[in-house]
Amino acid sequence: MLPFLFLAAAIAAPDGYSQAKETGDCTLFTGPADDSGIAPMFTECHWPEVDPAYLQGLLGVWDAYDKYIFAIESCTILKTEGNRTLVHQVQSAPAISNREVAVWMQKTEVDGGFRFTWKDDPSVALTLAKGNIRSPKNEGYWQVTAHPESGAVVQHAVHYDPGGRVPSWLVRRFSIGGLSDVMRDVRAMAAAGSKSTEDPAP
Repeated sequence: MLPFLFLAAAIAAPDGYSQAKETGDCTLFTGPADDSGIAPMFTECHWPEVDPAYLQGLLGVWDAYDKYIFAIESCTILKTEGNRTLVHQVQSAPAISNREVAVWMQKTEVDGGFRFTWKDDPSVALTLAKGNIRSPKNEGYWQVTAHPESGAVVQHAVHYDPGGRVPSWLVRRFSIGGLSDVMRDVRAMAAAGSKSTEDPAP
């Protein structure tokens, strides 16, 4: 645990963010709310059992996020331009209509690893399924770098506004709990994949 405590002290949360929760070797922070009352989220983790290269490979498959992020129902690649890819996502959450969004996703190199960003593009026309709502804001990133002692350092930021008539307090409540669940699920999948690459063939 000591390496993670050192890491948490060394990598500060973005300016204006306050700590909201600690869970599963991750520290979650909330940022200042925007004009709609929606606060961005940021989390940083040390996962010693995860191979950073494996997790980077996982996050670089843009149309596979629905395989391990429970809130994403489907991902469809619409087009690729240079080093960025436009993806249509259908997202779900308890007790509200499904949301749809078109996001540009991109992989960029950072010191010691890679960052995987996404940002909604409201100029892209979408034909929404009956009853669905288009999210007015969906942006963020995953960043995966190698920890100097073992495993991966993982940062995840997200600023998501579901739109519609969802109260901001309910969005915040779901965001904190939902982000914890996402980090747990991604860690489990990445750890299992990392182990499979280490195990010798029978």
